[in-house]
Formats: sequence, C-alpha cells, structure tokens
Amino acid sequence: MKNIPPDWLPKIAHVCREVFRLPVRPGWLPMTAGWLRSGLLWLLLAGCLSPAGAGSLAYRRDVQYSFYEPPARTPAGGRTFFYAQWEPYELMQNFMGYWIDRPLLTDVTLRGREDGREEGYLREVKLLQNYGIDGFASLDYLDAYRNKLAIEAKHREEFEPYGLTHLPVAPMYYYPDDYALLREYFKVAVNAPQSPRIGGKAVIFRYGAATPKELKELSERLKSDPEIGDRFLLFGDMPFYEFHADFARYAAAGQTPPPEFLTAYRNAVREMLDAADGLILQVKDIASSSREMLDEAVVLPWYRDYMLPIILAELDRPEYRGKLLGAYLQHAYINPMSGNNVGEYGTRQFRLCFDEALRAAPDLLVFFEWNEANENTSFQPTVANSYTYARLIRYYIRRLRGEPPSPMPGDDLAVPNLVLSSRQRARLGELINYEILNIPDGTAAASLQVQLLLRDADGGLLMEFPAETVETAKLMAISYRVATETLAGQAAVVPELHVTDNAGQTTVYTGFDYTELRPTENWRYKETHQPLRDLCVPSQNDFEATANPDGTFTIGAHLRTAENLRTLEVLNRHEEAAAADSADEFNQDRCAVILGTFTSMDLLLKTTGTFRVLNAKDWEVRSDGLAHGLCEVTAKTPDEARVYTYFWWMRSTFILKIPRQYADRAILELDYPDGVGCHRFSIREILEQGKLAKSLNRNIRLDLERADRLVDYPAPLNRPDGRLDAVLHSPERFPVFQLRAITDSGKIYRSRPIVPRRPAGAVETLPVFSEFHGKVVPVEIASETIPQLDYQFGPNRGAMLGNAFEPFYDAQLGGGFSYLEPMHKTPVSLLPADYRSFAPAWREEDGAAYLSFDGVSNYVNFPRAALPRGPFTLEIELRTPGDREQVLFRNFAYDFAGTLQLVQSRDNELIASYAVGTWNQPFATGLTIPRNRWSRIKVNYDHQQIKFSVDEKSKTFPFFSRGYTVKPSAFGGTTVPNGPVGAATQYFKGDLRKFSIRHNSEPLEN
Repeated sequence: MKNIPPDWLPKIAHVCREVFRLPVRPGWLPMTAGWLRSGLLWLLLAGCLSPAGAGSLAYRRDVQYSFYEPPARTPAGGRTFFYAQWEPYELMQNFMGYWIDRPLLTDVTLRGREDGREEGYLREVKLLQNYGIDGFASLDYLDAYRNKLAIEAKHREEFEPYGLTHLPVAPMYYYPDDYALLREYFKVAVNAPQSPRIGGKAVIFRYGAATPKELKELSERLKSDPEIGDRFLLFGDMPFYEFHADFARYAAAGQTPPPEFLTAYRNAVREMLDAADGLILQVKDIASSSREMLDEAVVLPWYRDYMLPIILAELDRPEYRGKLLGAYLQHAYINPMSGNNVGEYGTRQFRLCFDEALRAAPDLLVFFEWNEANENTSFQPTVANSYTYARLIRYYIRRLRGEPPSPMPGDDLAVPNLVLSSRQRARLGELINYEILNIPDGTAAASLQVQLLLRDADGGLLMEFPAETVETAKLMAISYRVATETLAGQAAVVPELHVTDNAGQTTVYTGFDYTELRPTENWRYKETHQPLRDLCVPSQNDFEATANPDGTFTIGAHLRTAENLRTLEVLNRHEEAAAADSADEFNQDRCAVILGTFTSMDLLLKTTGTFRVLNAKDWEVRSDGLAHGLCEVTAKTPDEARVYTYFWWMRSTFILKIPRQYADRAILELDYPDGVGCHRFSIREILEQGKLAKSLNRNIRLDLERADRLVDYPAPLNRPDGRLDAVLHSPERFPVFQLRAITDSGKIYRSRPIVPRRPAGAVETLPVFSEFHGKVVPVEIASETIPQLDYQFGPNRGAMLGNAFEPFYDAQLGGGFSYLEPMHKTPVSLLPADYRSFAPAWREEDGAAYLSFDGVSNYVNFPRAALPRGPFTLEIELRTPGDREQVLFRNFAYDFAGTLQLVQSRDNELIASYAVGTWNQPFATGLTIPRNRWSRIKVNYDHQQIKFSVDEKSKTFPFFSRGYTVKPSAFGGTTVPNGPVGAATQYFKGDLRKFSIRHNSEPLEN
C-alpha cells in the first residue's frame, strides 16, 4: 500500500469497521489498492473524520461520489440489457395491515374491470420507459408468464418503438424433481418472440442454485428435446460461496492467496463456463458490525482484486468468447416478517452494487425485484420510494449507453434533482440515516448550498447541520448517521431541507416523512426516499387531530392541489387509518365494519361457504383485495352470500359491513362444507372486545376484529381537493397522525405529524445500546410508553389472549400459520394422526380461568417483537406433570431462531439459551420446575446480566447480547430443532394461568 505508513493500517481498518461497517482487517488493506486508485477509501476516511456530535445531536457524516470506470469488455449484444424481475403483485391489490409499502399508483378500480389485469400490466410496462429498462423478467408462475407474453403480443405495435423484450428466468429449484414444469417453461421461452436473443438464441437467466453437473445435464436434456432444441443460452453461478471463506482467511492474515488457490478458483470458473452459457456475478457480500443491528452490503476487496479479473481473463480466452456475464442488483432487503434486514442506507447500497457491476460491462443486469412486497426490494415506484429508483436507474443507463443525462418527463427544472432519504422508525439507541442525494439530469451545472434541519412534532428545532456544497453535475450523496438515545422524549423527528442556489435564493422544502421513535423495539426498517421534484405542494392544507375523553380521536382534513388527487389519507404511525372516499364506503357512523381473516396450518382447501347475518338487513360482505389470499363473493341475495375461499397459510380476508341500527343484535353465521363447519359470532361482542377468534376445526382459524384502521383503499378521487372528517379508535396507545396526499402523477405531500396524546407521570431508567457510542447507556423515559404485556386469561375472546397495552401484541391460541410466523408451513405429518387442536382448552379453577395444553399439538402464538431484543422481564405461571423434555417458550419464526428459548428437561431442569449473533449461548440454570403444582418462572435481562428464577430460587449469569433479529414467539409449541430444542423435545403438557412480558428489566443484583 504505497505512501501509507504501516502504523496507519490498524487505524484505517478500525475506522472502516466501526464507522462504515466494512468488514476490513489490517491485513486486508494491501489488497485494496484499487479502492485507493478510485479515491473511494479516501472519501470514506474524509467523511468519518468529520467531527461527530457538532450540535445538539451526535452524528457521523460522510460524502460519496460515484466513480465510473470504463468497461473492461464489450457485451455480446453490443450493449448491456436491463430487466426488472416481476413478482406476483398487482396495482389493484390491497397491501394494508400486512405489508409496509404499496405501489405508488395503486388503483382498486382495476379489480372491477374485465381487462383489469391487462390494464394494470400495461401501466407497469409504460413505467419502464422512463427508467430506460428493456423489459420485465419472469420467474416461475408459468401461467402468469404466458399471460404477460400474450398482453405484450396484443399490444405489439404500441411497444415496438420502445423495443420491449421479456427475459425468462429459469426456476432452477424445480430441477430435478419437477423437470416437466421446467421443460414447459423453456418451451415457452424459446418460442416467445419477446425473449431477448443473442446469436439467434433465447437468453434465459437463472434463479436458484445449480451445480455445473446439474446445469450441463439439464441443458443437454433440453437441447435433445425436439420441441426445444439448441435454441437457448442458460446462465450459471459465478463460483463464490465455496471460495468465500478461504479468500477471507487469507485476507485476515494479510496474505496474498497462494497460486494453487487461485488456480483452483480459475478451474471452478472454467467448470461453470463449460457447463453453462454465462455466469451471474456476485458483486457484494453481507456485512454486520458489533454495533448496528441493520446489516449492509459491502464490496469485498477480493472481488475486485481476484474474482473479477480472473473471470474477465477467462472470458477473453478463445474457447469462452461469446460466453455471457449477468448480475442481479438489489437496493436492500427489508423483511418485517422475518426480521432479517439488509439496510438501504439511503441509496448507498444500490449505488455501490451498480458501480461494481458496471466494472464488468455485463450483458444483462436484472433488478431484483420490480414489485416484491414481502422483502421491500421493489424498484417499482412505491409510496415509500416514490420515483427515486426511476431517477437513479435512468441516470445510470443513459451514462452507460453514452447518452447525456436528462430529466424525467414532467420535471420542474426550477427544483433541484435532489432526494432526501430517512428511516421511517427507529428504536432508542439505533442510528437514523439521512441521505441527501444529487442525481445529474443534464441541466446547467451549479453549486448548491444544502442544509438539513431536524424538528420535533411541534416544529421545534432539534438539530441544524452545517450547510453542504452540492455539485449538480455529479452523482453525489451526503449522509448523516444520527444517534437517537438523546431523543427519548420525542415521538417523531421531522426533516427539512434549505437549498440556496447560485443567486443566493433560499428555498425551504418541507413535506418529508418523519421518523417515529420507539423506546424498546422496532421491526420497521424501511426508509422513505423522497425526490424534491416529486413533492406535492398544496395550495390549501388544513389538518387537525384531537383526543376525545372517550379515548377516540377526531380527525379533520381539507387539502387542495393544482393536480387531481389520487388519495388523501390519514396515517397513524405509518399505517393507513382513514381516507377520503367519494363513495363513503366505510363511514363508521352509519355502519359497523368488521375485518375477518382465515388462516390454516399446512392445508390448501378451496371451497365455497355461506355467509348470513341474522337479525340484520342491508349488510354487505366482500373481499378486501389482500394480495395472495382469496375470499371472493360469488353470489349475493338479501339473506345470504356465497363466498369462495382459500384456506391456507396466506391470509384470506373479508370485510363485513352492518348498518349501525342492527349491530347490537346481529349474528354472523358462517357455514362451510369439507369439515369447516357452521359457526356463529355476535357482532356486538366483536365491537366491544375489539377482537375475537375461533378455531373452526383442527387446522383452520378465523380472527375477527373491529376495523380500527382503513381496511381497503378507496377509488382514486380524481379531483383537486379532498376532505376527510372521522372519529377514530387508535390501536396505538400514543398515536402519531399524519395527512398524506398522492396526486394522479404520483407526487406526494406529507403533513407535519400530530401527537394528540402524550405520556405523563412516572419516568424510569431504560438501558439502551447506543449504536453511536458502541455501549449501553441509561435513558430516562416515561413508564407508560414501555410495553407492559399482561395477557388476559378468560374465554370471552375465544382462541386468543388479549393484552391491555396495544392490540398489536395480542396472542393467538394456536395460529401463527402465516408467512414466517412460528408455525408457518409446519408439516402436519410431524404430528400424530389423531391430534385434535392447536389451541389449548379453557378451564377454570377457584373462579379463575387457565389454559390446558394436551402435550401433543397445543401452543400459544405471540406476535413479532412481543419479546424485545433489549432488556425484558418475562413471567410465566404454569403447572405440569413434568418428567418429559418439553418446550416452554421459543422466540423464533418457522426455522429461524430468534433470542430466548426455554426448555424443561426430562429431569425437570429449566434449560435456556439466548442468541448471540447467529448462535445460541446455552444456560444450564440448575433450577428445578416442580411437578403437579403451580410455579412461577421468571427471566430478567438488562444488557449486563440474565437472571432465571423458579419460584424463590434463581441463577444469574453475566451476559450481553442485543438479540439477533425481531421474531415472533410461541409458548408450548415447536417446529425445527435449534439450540436447547432438540428433535425429541415435545410440546408442553400442563396448564398456564399467567403470562407477561415487560420491555424493561427489574433491578438485578450485581
């Protein structure tokens, strides 16, 4: 490493690890000459050496530029082709209450049209033209792939000037078990005129791992098929994972990989090139640090210094000329269900991956994915992302093609092409990442002075950052990572931008999303990315939210814009609570609105049932349009409705509306065949309790709830002004209301958040881990903001346990069947054939209710974040005959371990484990759980010690961990073995009468 003193290497490595979370060790740095040649490392160092904490909040700052290096090769097709991989979501669908983002141009009126799917797809194809993307890529879902090809063929003349193509993506996970399906996919692909072709052959991308042997075997088998033949080019994997650990080991030791190792890697590349027609690059790896819980993507030095040069050299060999290079590009992975996240960090992750991929001049780049709601990997315009990725991709593609940058159609060039990104939510101790991104657009170069300010919900100034110089001709980003532990008294942090042009004229930009602060837990790691040119500036904006004595809230809003409005909504902590609706469909003064959700364990039953509402007239039932589920009304008379329903692990949901005058006496009756049965529910009880649930048979459950939020989107308003007046229940103890408007073109307005109810009274000390300081710090916080989950035992709400804090934390008796909940896709074949129910039975003793577990299949399902990753107090009162190895409590999702696990051994000892990163720290407590009498088990954790108690005896261990990821939990049930839960561990047999979790620890003795 030229001109760098040796004693600087440990310091540079420390800065890269602790500030920028790059997995760098001193020994790696001699391998990073390419970083220094590009200037990237010096930029990182310059950023991290900026003063932290220069103001009222501690922060770190850095600046990033995009460095473009000329391609090292010429793509086989003459240029790089770009595709966006399609997933099974549509503009007409409902995403509320389950996913955390939605398409920006959602339109529910498409549901009622015969050509709704076709029209929705055409709108998405037209969006691609603004990006410069060549077409969609289709993975799996053969019928959907065929339908899209048919739509494109029907509108061929319309798309011909654009040159639309459609990339097939082979679902390799079907091979070899379902070769017939894979064969059909290839057959469609080679015959589709829309398939991209090189040398007359259809190019087929690949998803899912396959060895060279498998790829070669599959290719030969397909090419010998007369209906397919030698008419395709199939991609394989770049050798990566099998060499990754060895590259890291050499780097950590400061060693150059030996020649024999590099020869082995070169031979692996050749083996894949011999078997396939191209390679899919791995340009990044996932890194984590000891400080931040949010992983990020990083480029490893051996990618640039060894992997890529070897691959490019091999492709230049005569026998491999004509072989292809491809890459998948992601901007993040944010999965609130699994709790596994690779953060966005503004747009840094995407820019990093794009810059690296361009070094190879690949033949194909596939954006992963266009419209994926589970994982929030969408490049499609969404409400959270706006047109940010359209602007960035447009810039990159035009630059790569040698075309000058240009604005988006309809842009107001008086507004700078800046994007502000910020987190939607943070728990105390986490860092909020703010990014100011400039995207060149071909307008006259200028230097802007840009300043970020942070305000509280009342408009008070929290932080004023120094003004920054932004050069509009450069792709550049300024990032601040702000500590949150000193913001314990705030419900929301609101950004504001001041932009001063060359003439000295300053414009203040508001209307950005806020960051909500939570004291103890967070599962919402999505960021909001808002281009200034896509801000809606209303000419009139009135918004009020006030608390009422009965616990409800009165909302009033009136907004007018120059452009027609698509939606006008009130949000409560980023969840839709109400919306302006020309049809006034969900007017709760006129009707009671109930939301019903069917889920099932490991069963796919499609059948039609009958809905009746006794003692009521003029009632209505319909699907809420939630993606993937199905609960569709096929026939309706005044007395009954026929409803076609999917019973499976995805949620099938319906909306029931009953005129208010009938609500007190109305009875909902559901009658399904196929063993589901006939069931009745009191509407009055649902409205009073807020939620009820029932196990309809041993596999299927129904959850019913009063609609305290918006349950479906209204039709677009199609007018420039909107009004909204409502009285709302809030599922949040301390709601944060915000008005949001979206125009027809997709511009967004967000109001300042309103906090109508605030905590008062006692405060307490909460230990939080400061990601900024890298240590636990005490924070004083209002006690009533800390979740206290005392579960209420009694049969009045059926197959569920309510709690008095917030309904989000309510538990299910049985249940947990949905995607990445504890019992998601658990094979029923693992249970005895005669199992009766997943829900434990209600019993009574001395006038008090308790739950009885049969030891076969009964359990209780708790939602994600019920058990926090920080300090907690868990208390359980149970009675068991014991003398068997049985699970007590598990924080986990399907086969992903979370944090705490409690097991009773065969000799009745309490055995525990707690996650430290991805492995489990075991604890042999030596505490005996008494047999056949009520006993209390308690676990306390405060970031320094963990204490286990059984009645009056306890055992304390020194221990520090912030957990691993946010997971749901279960009492009494289990699936995949992990940690102390083995293959022989059984379901809990016994009784439960108390279960509570507090998101803070009781004082522990040192």
